[in-house]
Amino acid sequence: PFRPFQSLVCEMALCRAVDNYLIYLSDLLAMIFSKRPESLKSSEQVTLAFVLGHQTLPRLISALVNKKVNQLSYQGMKELSGFFETRLEFPLFEFPDLFERAVLLIEIRNIIVHNRGVVNDTFSKRAPFGVWKKGKRVELSTTEVYEHIRFLADSVYGLDRLCDIEFDRD
Repeated sequence: PFRPFQSLVCEMALCRAVDNYLIYLSDLLAMIFSKRPESLKSSEQVTLAFVLGHQTLPRLISALVNKKVNQLSYQGMKELSGFFETRLEFPLFEFPDLFERAVLLIEIRNIIVHNRGVVNDTFSKRAPFGVWKKGKRVELSTTEVYEHIRFLADSVYGLDRLCDIEFDRD
């Protein structure tokens, strides 16, 4: 009974895993900013109304953290990874091929969600190392999806271990 829905289940599983990974990165950013509010320092400006809308400094910092996390979470993986590396001195990926794989998985998720899994120009530009041609559907096997989910889980595990060291988490 599973075979007719194998493609759908594979797509759903991959999309869910990538969504969870991106949420993890957002939560990680929020944790870092909360532990080290000075890492929010930048030339960005906020309005006086925004500042005065918060009764205490901790509430203002929390609002600034949420604002920055939301801003970064809507950028691409390249920008997000660059922010971690340059501003926080905390690399998300040890090797370029791991970064490329994460980008590919995010772009596969995006193409499944936004274009029924059919490769378009945006996908081709953002993930030139993908094996699918424009106009063709992304096809995923259960084995591939399992390996991709394992990769994302391993990435989270590695980042969590780094955070325990870098940010002295309890």
